[in-house]
Amino acid sequence: MSRMKLSETFSLLSTAGLTALAILMAVPGASAQGTQLPQIDFPIPPVFQIPPADQQCILKGQRLDLQCIIKNDPDAKRVRAEEAKLEAQALAAAKSAKLDPYHQVETLGELEIFDPKLSVNKNIACSYCHDPAAGYANGVSILSVFTGGSNPGSVPITVHGAYPNNRIAKRNPQSYVYATYFPPLHFNQSQADFYGGNFWDGRATGYKLQNSAAEQAQDPPLDPEEMANPDPACVVWKLSRSNYKFFFEQVFGVGSLEINWPSDVATICSTPKGAAVLGGNPTPLQLSPSDRTLASKDFDEFAQAIAAYESSDSVSPFTSKFDYFLAGKATLTTQEQNGYDLFRGKGSCNTCHLDGRSSTQLGGADTGQAASVQPLFTDTTYNNIGLPKNVRLPWYSEDTPDQWGFTGNPLGFGFTDEGMGLFLDGYYGARSGRQGCKSRKVEVLSLSIACIRTDSISGACGGNEARSART
Repeated sequence: MSRMKLSETFSLLSTAGLTALAILMAVPGASAQGTQLPQIDFPIPPVFQIPPADQQCILKGQRLDLQCIIKNDPDAKRVRAEEAKLEAQALAAAKSAKLDPYHQVETLGELEIFDPKLSVNKNIACSYCHDPAAGYANGVSILSVFTGGSNPGSVPITVHGAYPNNRIAKRNPQSYVYATYFPPLHFNQSQADFYGGNFWDGRATGYKLQNSAAEQAQDPPLDPEEMANPDPACVVWKLSRSNYKFFFEQVFGVGSLEINWPSDVATICSTPKGAAVLGGNPTPLQLSPSDRTLASKDFDEFAQAIAAYESSDSVSPFTSKFDYFLAGKATLTTQEQNGYDLFRGKGSCNTCHLDGRSSTQLGGADTGQAASVQPLFTDTTYNNIGLPKNVRLPWYSEDTPDQWGFTGNPLGFGFTDEGMGLFLDGYYGARSGRQGCKSRKVEVLSLSIACIRTDSISGACGGNEARSART
């Protein structure tokens, strides 16, 4: 639903004037750690060359040794090096005493996004899946080819012979870019449709904070397949031990992180979410009511700071060639103009991917000024475009318990990702029983030329989530 980060602005436009893209959501895939796997051999795209360092990580049937990829892949190494550099730069800015209050909040969010210590094993930051160099989406190329773009999380799987050998997200990460411009999820009575929200399935509704991007920021730290913290308060505990604790309290008040932590806080907060020993308790840290309230407030503020950074010019700049074209400061090439005319006309693209102009599909000409000079190329709704199961997704193979007793996908290849339909039925992961979609609105996002921009892709440019990320 958003704008997509493309090479130079209309690089999505082909000779015909338009190139359509689609982002494969986590559709069911293989069943696995102990079941018969379907055949998923596929040809490697000729434009992709497997890095020499990754050759040792390729398993039979075009599967990946994920722990090998995390350790050796050049993109993965680059992402970690860049996040360390960016975190250091943000920390220096925080210590400079030169930031106004507005930029203090943004910088705090930046520190949080690039901090790998916030994950259960202190090994993966938000930015591992949301790489600035890739428009704050997946930046590990080999994952785009072999896993549908889904990223491994903080927790390795050490069960002998298990595939995958690392917990991994079931969907490819969406971009952060322009994600903050989407309203809380709501049902439009006159249009009889859902608008707003974040994530492929709209589950970051934003109902509590009235900020769907902030609510999105709270999900990966607690997702058992991603950063896997067992309790929201564990994120707060880690913030209280961070080298930017002073800055969090500078922004949100002295004493914000002063909580009476139980003696077993380190043990609990190093135990991955979903571990059998936690007994399904979503808040295993034993805190007093007042400390729990303070921790919840801190967790909300943690998320609001991330949303502030996502809305900053560093992430959502509106500086593509198309933006300058709307401002009268750039001219489209003949090919780009043909593509844009097709986008607004016969292609009927801008009837869903709103660009601030009228559609000429039924005739006439659009000769006026753009009604919006910050179009997001989405109507923020969700659409089912009928994508088949993506059998490359390793998550469909997480159908037996890992060493912690956690089973990511009990249904294996029997799982069908119904997107928003799944969420509206009250689920995010696999149901424990038989599947059947009761809801009509099934998401799944298309990425079409609406992703005409260069500066980014807030998720995927299609249905609601065309706009933003990860996960």
